[in-house]
Amino acid sequence: QCVLNIWCVAAMVQEVYVNPIFPAPWGNVFVPGIASYRISFLVWVHYNNKYVELLDTLWMILRKKNDQISFLHCYHHVLLIWSWFFVCKVQLGGDTYFGATVNSFIHIIMYGYYTLALLGVPCPWKKWITNCQMAQFCLVLSHSCYVVYNGNAPIILPLAQAFV
Repeated sequence: QCVLNIWCVAAMVQEVYVNPIFPAPWGNVFVPGIASYRISFLVWVHYNNKYVELLDTLWMILRKKNDQISFLHCYHHVLLIWSWFFVCKVQLGGDTYFGATVNSFIHIIMYGYYTLALLGVPCPWKKWITNCQMAQFCLVLSHSCYVVYNGNAPIILPLAQAFV
């Protein structure tokens, strides 16, 4: 998970800064054609990774760690899959990369912590994980509001993103 999320973040950031169809971090419209292919592919990879992340929940169930499976955990994972499904079905490209990039970045932090904990190594950023997740929520919600106001994507996409 760490390696895949690092690759996704690095590739999406590189694509946004190199590709001329992205004049700014926010406010980009979908431009059909070959220039949109790579960012669309990266968002699609991010979507499919959500299914892999469900294995975490399965692992908790198999280990009988039901106290770790909260309503918020299930709500988040199920709605994320549906939200990214709508993105892939309705419009890959444009500003859709933003939520995927932020989410992948937070997962680098989370899975980095899980890896260190598994190896018995103390994690210096453990206490910041929840704060990072809340910052992700605020940042993505702000982006959703911007996209609704700016109108640069079908309305279903920022609304779905806002509730995840």
